[in-house]
Amino acid sequence: MRLALSPDSVVLPLPVGLSLRSVATRKRIGDELTINVTRAGRKQPSFLLKPVPSGHWVSHQLPGFERDVLHRPADWVAQARGYRFEVDDPAGRYLPIRFEAPLPARKAVVWPGWRGWGATQRSRAAPVFPADAGASYIPDYLPLFSAPGARPENGMAQVRAQLAIRETGGATRNAGWAAVTVGLGTRVIGLGIADAEGRVCVSFPYPALPQQSTAEAADGREQIVWDVRVRVYCSELTAALSDGEVPELGRIFRQLAGTPLRAMATIMGSQPALPDQKLSLGQPLILRTALAAGAISSTLFLKSP
Repeated sequence: MRLALSPDSVVLPLPVGLSLRSVATRKRIGDELTINVTRAGRKQPSFLLKPVPSGHWVSHQLPGFERDVLHRPADWVAQARGYRFEVDDPAGRYLPIRFEAPLPARKAVVWPGWRGWGATQRSRAAPVFPADAGASYIPDYLPLFSAPGARPENGMAQVRAQLAIRETGGATRNAGWAAVTVGLGTRVIGLGIADAEGRVCVSFPYPALPQQSTAEAADGREQIVWDVRVRVYCSELTAALSDGEVPELGRIFRQLAGTPLRAMATIMGSQPALPDQKLSLGQPLILRTALAAGAISSTLFLKSP
């Protein structure tokens, strides 16, 4: 008598599952990243997360926990400890992020920093959330911000700048890790983070086409333009960092709760603030401060607080 083969079913615990989304496109990022995880406050042991077809980054092992504990998911909440995540993109598409979260986690990791945001901070970070997200919505993903040297996505708007803080006497320092918002009407439609050198690229979908005038409806329009406002929030995070160090994600986001620094239209006279800017369809918007005699700087200067 021949016995029919019966496949065995093996269930593995999944104590770590991380989801990452591009702030610009809202797409899940499931490739070409390096994600290192370490017990908070320790350097070793560390381990890497691996991508799976769902777009998540996972590990079936969790150093610091015995195997029998990992096979009892009902106990995970009580047993959870803090772990540090370091997300880097060797391909140069996204800026690195650093954060801590408790593990093991039964579902996708939820960053504790999401909780407790004020209404102002949340509204300024609107591009991080789905369009229909309510005030109590807590993401089960972490945001990745476009790196300034990344190739532009097709069909996406771009606002670029080299940011520097300028003292009254003319001395300057870079505005590394500043948060930059692009607004249209009462809404923030773009959010970006500067790199350590103050270079920023805010990438976002173009908004709905502006309403045509009667003449444009009859004759067409040569150019499609939106009037957008740009705000820069900078707590000078680089001052407390060593070379190559990346600030915690929470410190970056907390900048949005503060008062924006004045982006200077010109360094001359009363040094007026940068007015609303013209965002043209199909063209990147480059922000710069005017100098004397009609010259234009390569930098957008921010007035020192």
